[in-house]
Amino acid sequence: MEILNESNTNITLQKFLTQEVFDKCETILFNWVIFTDNNLIYYDNRTLIERFTEPYFDDSANIFVKSIVRGGLDKIIFYPNRSNHVPDKHVSICDSLGRIIKRYNPFFVRPPKFNNGYIKHFSTKTAEEYALKMKRGQNRNLPYNLTNRIEVFFDHNKFSKKKLKYFQKYFNRTFKPSKRRKL
Repeated sequence: MEILNESNTNITLQKFLTQEVFDKCETILFNWVIFTDNNLIYYDNRTLIERFTEPYFDDSANIFVKSIVRGGLDKIIFYPNRSNHVPDKHVSICDSLGRIIKRYNPFFVRPPKFNNGYIKHFSTKTAEEYALKMKRGQNRNLPYNLTNRIEVFFDHNKFSKKKLKYFQKYFNRTFKPSKRRKL
């Protein structure tokens, strides 16, 4: 997680949360920023932060948020069929600047705000790790179109024939071009 202070330098999460502006906040929302695959195809044992350093700052990809929830609250409820990123409206919800959010949306899809901090989101990682993720299936066991999911990988990462060949070999199939992208 990247937390920034007024002079645009990193501070610790603990120091950030103890600011007076967050005293009234039971939940603080941070946008995520998707990070690219750094043109890596295969997993290696470095940490995520060491392997993936290139953010993908695209508003449409980074509209989702994650929550930091104050501990010791009895009334926190996450709706399992709606969003596990944000609790219900019975708690005070603030943005990363400490401003109360009054209009409630259980999915909290909103224009991204990276001005005070963000959560690093490694959604694709390498081609190898993404293929393993696709083989496991999506969350909530939702069916998915594998060709479409491979296109999503290339939406956030630079296209290369090596990556495409890896996916074709791994899944033992050829991916056909779509209207969105020629594979």
